Amino acid sequence: MINAKGFIERAYRNRTDITTDGINEIVLIQKSREVIEGILSNVSHATLLENEYNMCTSPYVNTQKIDI
Repeated sequence: MINAKGFIERAYRNRTDITTDGINEIVLIQKSREVIEGILSNVSHATLLENEYNMCTSPYVNTQKIDI
């Protein structure tokens, strides 16, 4: 699970914009598969099942302190 809130450039109504640099950084983070506090957490299928396949990041990624 990736919390991409730190990469949002602008959010307006139902639209969220992320810069090309932000997208590239998200891709690098995903490829690394390393747990990054506040941004990325590896979630097992069993954990998803326990949470009834809730795909919201908040149950899986601690977002209290995000330093990018």
